[in-house]
Amino acid sequence: MTYHRNAWAGAAAALIGWGSPAFAQYSMDSAPALAPGQIRYFGAAKDERGRVLRDVTFSLQSGPITFVYVTDHDGRFRGALPTEVPVARIQARCMKAGYQVIRVSKRPGVASGRRFVQLDCLLRRVAG
Repeated sequence: MTYHRNAWAGAAAALIGWGSPAFAQYSMDSAPALAPGQIRYFGAAKDERGRVLRDVTFSLQSGPITFVYVTDHDGRFRGALPTEVPVARIQARCMKAGYQVIRVSKRPGVASGRRFVQLDCLLRRVAG
């Protein structure tokens, strides 16, 4: 299925705030198949102007266990956690020296029978 974006619709969306460069929505990561018993975690880090940020650390904590991922040159990370770690109990954080966290969003989902969790981080550069 192909979607075509209407130029007027795009301009209208930008005027009402939907076109904010810091807003991001990604489809399911197309990385290789997961091993049985894993949930795909993936996402991106951007600044308040919508620019991707590399070397942002994502920390996923559940009780005494912490999983750590770092964004690549495209500002994205991906990994897998065991299904024994409940998605609802994961506390997601992101950090980068010289930046302050504005928001971390967590969106669990299912595609083609595969579970995934999208985590996105929005950061603001700190003066100094």
